[in-house]
Amino acid sequence: MEKVHTVSFVLNDKNYHGAYMQHLLHRRRGWILLRSVVCFLCVCLGTYFLALTGQKPLGYIFVAGGTLGFLRPMIWQVWHERMVRKNVAYGMRISYVFSQQGIEIKGRQGDFEIPWEKLVDLAITKKGLLLYPNKKSYLWIPKVAFKKLSMHEATVYFNKGE
Repeated sequence: MEKVHTVSFVLNDKNYHGAYMQHLLHRRRGWILLRSVVCFLCVCLGTYFLALTGQKPLGYIFVAGGTLGFLRPMIWQVWHERMVRKNVAYGMRISYVFSQQGIEIKGRQGDFEIPWEKLVDLAITKKGLLLYPNKKSYLWIPKVAFKKLSMHEATVYFNKGE
């Protein structure tokens, strides 16, 4: 007999907070690390120019550029969370049913099914589960939705579909 696992959560700020950063860390970890190092070096170089050489315009440019580089992912996170609030399903309960055939998403707005073969990627993180139906977009299921079930149990069929 086939095992079917169901998880559900309310789509709100609390459950979606941090989803975008988890996505970035999964998809672009190396780029984020490189950008952080470059931004840190820009701030250090700008401070050097301001303090020791007296080249104020160049120093301000480096400090501002490095600071904006650090802030950019945080700004995107805020923008992403605002977009979630505009979603028609915001504030509603969404259920995900994991079966051998795929994932069925149920909500007041209707039902949708994604076969395992159609998922491009799946990432289990400390804060939740990322499902990628294509390379650019993702679905987020927070860890709190998995009360009695582990994320590994729910996604056991993903690798078998390949």
